[in-house]
Amino acid sequence: MFSALTLARFREQAELAGLLDTESWLSANSVRATELPLAKALEQVLGSMHKVLERTRVVRDRKLAGLGLGEDKKMDNVRKMKASELQLVKGQRDLLQPGDDYKALPLDVDINWGVKIPA
Repeated sequence: MFSALTLARFREQAELAGLLDTESWLSANSVRATELPLAKALEQVLGSMHKVLERTRVVRDRKLAGLGLGEDKKMDNVRKMKASELQLVKGQRDLLQPGDDYKALPLDVDINWGVKIPA
């Protein structure tokens, strides 16, 4: 799901940036890393994934609370797997309109000392 969403959102962002006719959809060097189509696409993908997974967790917890897990470990595992199915249909709005909960941040990378995350 992550790959499919990333591909679709990346194409959408490349189109918004007017890059579809550009070789490899490359942005100009003057474009900040956080403004690149891939960064914008990943913001949306992470928002969608988070919402779908959160909805799935809530539904799973509710279903498992109502189940009497017992002696049959095999059937308990089947029930847990069934309760944990991704809530894609119910989360369709979250997939189409992920919101802006996630924002890309620039990282300052020092080859000798590692990555510094801005405050």
